Amino acid sequence: RIYGCKCGRAGMDLVNRETGEKRYQMWNFCGSHDQSRMTQYSGGEAKLRLCHAWLSSWPGIPVIYQGDEQGLLTPGSGLQFWGRESMAASVAWSSIGTIMKDGEVVNPATFDNFNMSHPGYQWLQRLNSLRDLWWSESFGCDTNTNGDDVLLPQRLRCYTGSTEVLGVLAYRRVCTGGDFGVVMLMNLDSAAQRVRCDGLDDPGQPVFNALHNSASDPLLAPGVYAYAQEGNLQSIALEAYETKALVVDRKPFPLAVVGASPAHDDLVPQASWANCQWSFSFAEPVVDSSVRATIDGTPVPVTPVGGPGPVQHFAVDVPGAAAQAGVHTLQVTQAQTQ
Repeated sequence: RIYGCKCGRAGMDLVNRETGEKRYQMWNFCGSHDQSRMTQYSGGEAKLRLCHAWLSSWPGIPVIYQGDEQGLLTPGSGLQFWGRESMAASVAWSSIGTIMKDGEVVNPATFDNFNMSHPGYQWLQRLNSLRDLWWSESFGCDTNTNGDDVLLPQRLRCYTGSTEVLGVLAYRRVCTGGDFGVVMLMNLDSAAQRVRCDGLDDPGQPVFNALHNSASDPLLAPGVYAYAQEGNLQSIALEAYETKALVVDRKPFPLAVVGASPAHDDLVPQASWANCQWSFSFAEPVVDSSVRATIDGTPVPVTPVGGPGPVQHFAVDVPGAAAQAGVHTLQVTQAQTQ
């Protein structure tokens, strides 16, 4: 339960007093087969994103319950024989609704539900990359030479005017005193907030949100994450259930494919196959000549076709063999950013 959590050392036990075992080396999770998926509840998808942001930036080992990264909506828990069908390539499970689409719970999968272009997957991809990129200076530091303990997050109290805002969870992950590190800000409320946080002072250089969701930015395609400069640190705007990760270094994130057509597990009627256009998209511009792709393991020609803002689209020449009925796989095997 992270609402109103005391995140300083005074509010935490670092050692299990019964066993002497060090804490923050165990698995942390937001969902499991012992409970219904968070997406079953009002605002569940947004709250799950919040929980995953906490999970990826907190000491310990983050564990994702299979299917949560796909926003699956299957009812009940594993104790009721539900919640285990997430990725199954099974006719038995294919009739059970798994995701929300156009206001209806449906199961689009004809093979499996593992969709790497799903917004939930892309969110976790960004969070995990953030953890990796700032590991040595923010997330992976030890408090002793044995390497069996970690520095706890530094709690930041946030205020609107003179009133402390309990609905904003804020903490800094940093290994070296005086460094900016990574500051996590999470709005746990269903209403937008504007806050200032003690200990979050102007570092004398630009500060960026590494988790900027460009779905609200008309210059970028939905689902693409990018750095966005934060303005006044004394008045930080947080949308409902929004997470920000503030940093001063704009490190390059790994290149990601953010979409493909036909989409994952699309069913294309044979009559429409001749007019079906295959394509895929990157989150940022790439060197055209560096891009390589295969269909069913066979290399295929790719052609750049542009895109809005920094998004780069490529069309694929489909080989004749892929016109046969069955499951076909498009794989991007190589690409280099500009």
